[in-house]
Amino acid sequence: MASEFGPLGDDWPLTLTPRQLAEYLGVPVVDVYGALERKLLPGIRVKKGWRIPRSYLLEWMRSQLTQALKLGAGQESLRTDMPSEEMLENPIGDVTRTDEAVRGTVQRFDHSKGYGFITLVDGRRGFFRQDALRGTPDIGIGIGDIVTVVLGPTPVEADRYPSAKKIEVLKSSQRTQGDNAEALYYTALDVREQGNFEKAREHFEKAIDEDAFLSIYQAYATMEEDLDRLEEAERILHNALQAFPLIGALHLQLAKVTEMQKGVSEALEICRIGVQTVPMYLPLWQQLIALLLRPGANKDLGEAVRQAERAAELGLRIYEVPRIGTVLGFLRDSDLTRQAAQFFEEAGFAVEIISLTSAYASFAIEAERHEYIDGFALSGRILVRVFDRDIGWPDLRSYRRDVEGNVEGVRSLNLDMAFAVVRDDAPFRKALLRTLSENRVAIVPITVDMIQESLDGDAMEGMWRALDEWLSRRDLYATGFPVSGNLFFGRESELAEIGQTLHYGQHIGIFGLRRVGKTSLLYQLREKRSHDLVAYVDLLGIPGDSQICNYLYWAIARELKLQFQSVYPIQASRLKLTLGDTAAYQSIHSKSKIPSHFDRDLHLILDRLRRLDQEVQIIIALDEVERMLPVGDHPGFEGFAEFFAYIRGMSQTTEGKVVSLVTAANPALSEEPVWAGRDNPVFGFYREIYLPPLRREECDLMITELGRRMGISYASGALADLYHETGGHPSIVRRLCSYIQRREPWQERSLLITEEVVSRHLHDFLRDESWMFEEILSRLDRHFPLEKDLLLFIADGVASEDELIDMVDIPISTALRHLVGYQLIVREGDTYKIKLNLLDRWLKRYQLGTS
Repeated sequence: MASEFGPLGDDWPLTLTPRQLAEYLGVPVVDVYGALERKLLPGIRVKKGWRIPRSYLLEWMRSQLTQALKLGAGQESLRTDMPSEEMLENPIGDVTRTDEAVRGTVQRFDHSKGYGFITLVDGRRGFFRQDALRGTPDIGIGIGDIVTVVLGPTPVEADRYPSAKKIEVLKSSQRTQGDNAEALYYTALDVREQGNFEKAREHFEKAIDEDAFLSIYQAYATMEEDLDRLEEAERILHNALQAFPLIGALHLQLAKVTEMQKGVSEALEICRIGVQTVPMYLPLWQQLIALLLRPGANKDLGEAVRQAERAAELGLRIYEVPRIGTVLGFLRDSDLTRQAAQFFEEAGFAVEIISLTSAYASFAIEAERHEYIDGFALSGRILVRVFDRDIGWPDLRSYRRDVEGNVEGVRSLNLDMAFAVVRDDAPFRKALLRTLSENRVAIVPITVDMIQESLDGDAMEGMWRALDEWLSRRDLYATGFPVSGNLFFGRESELAEIGQTLHYGQHIGIFGLRRVGKTSLLYQLREKRSHDLVAYVDLLGIPGDSQICNYLYWAIARELKLQFQSVYPIQASRLKLTLGDTAAYQSIHSKSKIPSHFDRDLHLILDRLRRLDQEVQIIIALDEVERMLPVGDHPGFEGFAEFFAYIRGMSQTTEGKVVSLVTAANPALSEEPVWAGRDNPVFGFYREIYLPPLRREECDLMITELGRRMGISYASGALADLYHETGGHPSIVRRLCSYIQRREPWQERSLLITEEVVSRHLHDFLRDESWMFEEILSRLDRHFPLEKDLLLFIADGVASEDELIDMVDIPISTALRHLVGYQLIVREGDTYKIKLNLLDRWLKRYQLGTS
C-alpha cells in the first residue's frame, strides 16, 4: 500500500472535516455526521465536531466504505467511484496513467512563480501550474482549497510527482463568517494583532468549544509561545494532538515548546513518539536527531545514527539535510569518531560535536562525575580532537595553539587541558611529556587501543588511568592566566559581598594591583551567577586602533547576545539584535549610530527577560578600566564620559536591572570629581572593594589542594613560611611553589616540601623571578608615582606618617590609603611596614642596595 502519511516534503497528512468528506463522497453532510455518530465511519470527536484522519479513512475505504454508509445512513446517494485498489497501491510518484481525475487539497502555492503542490487523496503529491486552473484568469487558488485534478504527464520541473493539466476548485479555503467556529477564529486573530491577548484567548477557547479545526490550535499555541507562556502553549498542543494525532507539525511544535519548558530529555520523548506516529514527516526526524546530537541528551550518540538509518529506510533524505547530515555522515562513516564519542560518554562525560573537517572531528565534553572535577580539576568544557589518520608532533603543536586561541569558539572552554584521540601516541609521546610543564595546555592522548580496551571493559577506569598518567605531571601552580572552577580558591567573603551588593543594584569597583586575582574573581563570579547575563570585557584586549567607546559598546552587546544564547538558547533564536548579531566590529557601516543601536539592543534584551518572567540582572564587567581613563599621558577612550553617564542612567531607569562592575588598580575612577576638564559622571558612584591577598587558611588550602593533585605534600612549617614570605599574594605564592617543585628531586611521584626546602630556594627565586616585583614597581611608577615613592621610602626605613609627609611636598593620605588597600603595606601603631616579605627583600636588594 502507498504511504498513508504523504510523500517526502509534505507538511502534514490530510485530515478531513465532515463537510470535506461529504463533498468528496457527494452526500449530504448530515449523513456523514450520522455515520460518524454510529461509528460507521472512522473519526475522532473534537468538542462539538469531528475530524477524520486520512490514514484511518483510506484503510477503512478499502474494505467497507460503500456498504457501511448505505447501511448506516440509509442513503442511496453515496458515490461508489472511490479510489481503486490499484490507485491505493500505486507508489507515490510512479505515474503510469494520465487523464485520471483525483481529488486533493492544495498544500503549497507560490504566487510569484505560479506553481504549487497538491496532496491527493490516494497519498500521492501532485504538481500544478496556475494556468491549469479551469475558468477565467481571475479565479484564484490558495492553500487548503479542495480541488478536483485531472492528471497529465510528469514534467521535468515536478521531478517524480504527477502533474495536473486541469484543476477545478470545489471548495475554497477562505472561511465564511457563517461558520461560528471560523468566525470566532478570525476574531481571535484580529484582537491578537491588536495586542488584546486576553480577548484573543477567550475567542480561541470558544472556537475550540464550537468545532476546533487545526488552525485554531496552531495559532493559539503560537500566540502563547510568542508571549513565553510555555506551559499554556504546551497544554494547547497536547489537546491539539488528541484531536489531530497524525499532524507532524503539531508534534514538532510541541517538541520545541517542551524543550524550552522542560529540557532536552522531555523533548526527545515527544520526538520519538512523533516519528512513530507520523513516520514520513522529515522535519520531525531532523528535530529528533538534532536533539540527540546535543550534549547530555543521551548516553549513546550511536542512537542518532540509528534513527537516521531508520529515516533513510523510509525514503527520507536525512543525510542531505544541511548541518546534521554532515555530522551524521561523519559518525556513520568514521568508526574512530563514533567509538571516541561512545568512549567519552561511557566514561562519564556529556559530548557535543563542535566541528568536522576532512582531517579531524572536534568534540566539546563536560564531566558529569564529581570524581573528575575533584581529582583532576576537569571543570568547564574540554576540547577533544579526533585524528582519523596518522599524525606527528607538528599536528599536536598546532592543536595546542588552537586550544589556547579557542579557535572553535567553545563557550567556557577549559584552557588548561585537552584530549587528542590518535591511532598511536608513540611518535610524539616523549615530546608531549617534555612539554607538560612548559605550556598551559596539557594534551592528553587517547589511543585506539585504549578505547577498544575500555569499551570492552570499564571506560571510566581507562580514562582514570590516562588522566593519572598525564595530568599528575602537570605543574598546576605555574599558570599565568586567570583561573576559575576547581583551580580557584578562597575569596568566599568577597564573592558573597559582591553578590549581595549587585543584588541591590549597587555598582562595584574591585581594586588591587595586577595578578592579585581580580580577573579570576570576575571569572568565578560569572560562573556563580550563571542565571544572570554577565558581559565581561577585558579592556587590555581591545586593539590599539579601536580605543573608542563605540568599540566597547559593540563588545558588550556581542557578549550579551552570546550570554543570552548560552542561558536561553531557544529564545535566543527569536532575539534579533543590531550590534549583538554583528560578529565583527569592522562589519558595522554606520559607526556613528552605535550608541543608539546599543541602547536598542539592551532594551530588547530587557524586554525579553521581562517576558520570560526571569529575575535576571545584566552585569557589565569591565576589566582594567584605567585603560578608558585619561591617566598620565594616555588620553583615554573617546566618549568615556558619555559611556559612564549612560550606564549610570540605565541603572537608575531599570531600577538596578542593569549594573556595572569594574576592576582597576585603585578607585581613581570614582575618586576624581573632574576628568579631562569635565565633570565625572560616576564621581562617588562605585562601591570600593579592595581585593587583598588570600587569608592564611585560603592560601594553605590552595597550596595543599593543588599539590595533592600533583603528588606534593607540605609540612605545616613550610606552609607558614610560604605565607610569611608572600603575604598570601596568590600569584607570587603559586610561582614560588612552582619554582620549588621544579628544582627538588621527586621520589617516584611524591614530594614533601619542608621549611628547609622553602628556605633553600628563596634567594634564587628573588633573582630568577625578579620580573614579578619589577612589574609591581613599574605599574606604580607609570600611573601612580607617589605611591611608588612612598613604597620605597617605607622599604628604606622611613616608617612613620610624619616622616613620610616630610619626604614629599604633596598630600599623601590618598596614596597611603591605596597602598594599604593593595595590601602592600600594613600599619602597625604609628608606623608602616611592607606586608610581603619577599617584596621587602627584593626592594632592599635590587632597588635600594641595602641588603
